Amino acid sequence: MPNPANIPIPSTDRNFKLINARISICMPNRFPAVLWLVALFVAMSILMACSKGERALQRALNKGSGKVTIPPGVTEISRGLTVPITARNLEVVGSEGSVLRVSPGFQARAVFLIRGGSGIRFRNFTIEGGSAENERPSEAAPERAPLSSHFSGNGISIEDTSDVSIADVQIRYLSAMPILVSRSKKVKLERIRTENCGSRNSKGRANSSGGIVFEEGVEDFEVRGSHFKRILGNGIWIRSIPGSPRNARGLIEGNVFEIVGHHAILISQAGRIQVENNTGRMIGFPSTAVDVENRVIPAVIGSSGKFDEGAYRNNRFEEINGRCFTLDGFHDGEIAGNVCLNRGPETDYPSGHMAVLMNNTSQDMESQFTTIRDNTFEGFNFGGIFVLGKGHKIVRNKLAHLNRVRCREGSSPGVCPASSSEPAMLSAGIYLAFQGARLGPSAENTIEHNEISGFGMKANCVVTSANVEAAANTIRNNKCSGDE
Repeated sequence: MPNPANIPIPSTDRNFKLINARISICMPNRFPAVLWLVALFVAMSILMACSKGERALQRALNKGSGKVTIPPGVTEISRGLTVPITARNLEVVGSEGSVLRVSPGFQARAVFLIRGGSGIRFRNFTIEGGSAENERPSEAAPERAPLSSHFSGNGISIEDTSDVSIADVQIRYLSAMPILVSRSKKVKLERIRTENCGSRNSKGRANSSGGIVFEEGVEDFEVRGSHFKRILGNGIWIRSIPGSPRNARGLIEGNVFEIVGHHAILISQAGRIQVENNTGRMIGFPSTAVDVENRVIPAVIGSSGKFDEGAYRNNRFEEINGRCFTLDGFHDGEIAGNVCLNRGPETDYPSGHMAVLMNNTSQDMESQFTTIRDNTFEGFNFGGIFVLGKGHKIVRNKLAHLNRVRCREGSSPGVCPASSSEPAMLSAGIYLAFQGARLGPSAENTIEHNEISGFGMKANCVVTSANVEAAANTIRNNKCSGDE
C-alpha cells in the first residue's frame, strides 16, 4: 500500500504496518500521520479503559459459580457478557448504583447471554441503553421466527436454562427486549422495572418489541410486582412459533403497566397461565405507535394460537385504545372480576373497539367453555362481548356506555367496519355469532344477569346472528337500557 507521509514502517511489526496503512487511506496528505496515530492510540486507550470493567466481569462469570459483584457506578458494555453453559449456583449482584450501560452501536445478542446452566440469580442493578426512539427501524419478527434469533441488543437473554431468578433489576432505553426467555424452566421475575423500551418499523409503528418475552416452551414461570412504563410493543409476551412446544404454567401477578403501545399482555400457544391483580392505564398509546397497517388492535390482554386453562382475574385497567380482552384461541378458561374503563370521548381512542372478542383463528382449538363473570366494561367505542362457540357462561357482568361512536346496522364502513357476515356485531351489547375466522356457531351458551347500557342497547342488548338460533342458548334476566 502507498505510504504518502513517508513514515518509516518497521518491517518486523506487521500490526503497526497494518494500522499505518489503514490510516493512510483516509488521511489527507496535509495532515502528518503521526497525529492520526496519536489520535488512534488515545481512542484505543479510552476504549480499553471503558472495557476494563466489562473484562473483569466476564472473567468472574467464567468461573461459573459463586458470587459476582457488579461495581458501583457505570460499567460500559461493548461486547456483551456470557454466562458459561456449565454455570451452577451463580449469583450476579449489583452494588449501590450499579449501571451496565451499552456502548453506541452495541450489536451483541444481549448484555447478559445465558445458554444452559441452573441456579442462576440476578439482582439489584440497572441495564441502560441509548434512546430507543433513535434506533434505526426494525421490522417485526416473522411468525415462524423465534424472537431470540430476530432481535439483538436485548437486556438479559436466557436459553435452555433452569431455576433462574431476576429481582430488583431496572432496564431502560433498550430497543429490543429487556428480558427474553427461551426453552427454559422455573424462571422467576420479581420487581423488574422496564422503561422506555422498544423500537419502530419502517413505517414508524411499534414492531412489538420492548417488553419481557417467554417463548418456545417455557414452563413454570412468574412475573410479579413489576412495572412496565412507556413500552412501544407488548409489555409481557408469551409465544411459540408453530411446531414448537407450548408455554405452560405461568403466573403474571401484581404488575403495573403504563403507556404500552400494543398489548399489556399477549399470550399465544400456551396453557394454564394465570393473570391476576394487575393494573394499568393508557394501553394502545401513543396511538401513532399502533401498527394499523397490519391491523393490530391493542388489548389489555390478548391471545392467539391455542390457549387453554387460562384465567384472567381481578385486573383493573383504564384508558384503553383497543379492547379489554381479545380471546382468539382462548378456551376452557375464566375471565372474572376484571375492570376496564374509558372515561374520555370516543375520539381519544382511534383504535378503540369492543370490550371482549372471541375468535377461532387456530385450527388446533375450538371456542368453548369459557366463563366471563362479574366484570365491568365501560366506555368502549363499539359493543360489549362477541361470543363464538359453545358452552360459555356470561353472567353478572356490567357493560356500560357502550357504542360510543353510535354504530348501527347500515352505518358507513368508516364508522362501523363490521364483518359482512356479522353486520350487527359492533352495535350489540352481547352478540352471539355464527362465525369468526371460521365457523363456530354459538350454541349451549348461558347469558344471564348482565347489565347492559349504551347507545342502542335497549334494542340491541343481546343479539343473535341470523344463522344462530336464540333458543339454542339460554338468554334470561339481562337488564338493558339505551341512551339514544
